[in-house]
Amino acid sequence: MRLHIDLIPFIIKVTLSSEEKKDFQNAAHMYETVLKFTPNHANTLYNYAVLLDTHLKRKDEAEDFYRKTLDIEPKHAYALYNLAVLLEENTFGTIFCNQGNYLSLSTSVNDGTMS
Repeated sequence: MRLHIDLIPFIIKVTLSSEEKKDFQNAAHMYETVLKFTPNHANTLYNYAVLLDTHLKRKDEAEDFYRKTLDIEPKHAYALYNLAVLLEENTFGTIFCNQGNYLSLSTSVNDGTMS
C-alpha cells in the first residue's frame, strides 16, 4: 500500500475532525496510518500521544509516544510537560532531567521514602 505524500495533510485534517467529533477510535486509526508513512514527524507523534493519554486512557502507549516525540525533538516542551505529568500521575516518583533533557524516574517505595 502506498500513500501519496500530498494526502497526509488531508488525513491529518480528517483525524483532527474525528477528534472534534469525539470519534477517538477513528482518530487513533488515522494517526496510525499517517505514522506508517511519516514515523518521525514529532508533532504527529505528540498529538497521537495526547489522544492516547487523555481520551483513550492508554497511558503506557501514550508514554511510549511522548518518548518517541522526545527522541526526535528533545526540547519539545509540550511532550516534556505531558510526559512529566503522566509519570507523576502513575507513580510515586520524582522526575528529573538528565544531560539529554530527557525525563527519567526514580522511586523507592519499599520503605515509604522516595529517592
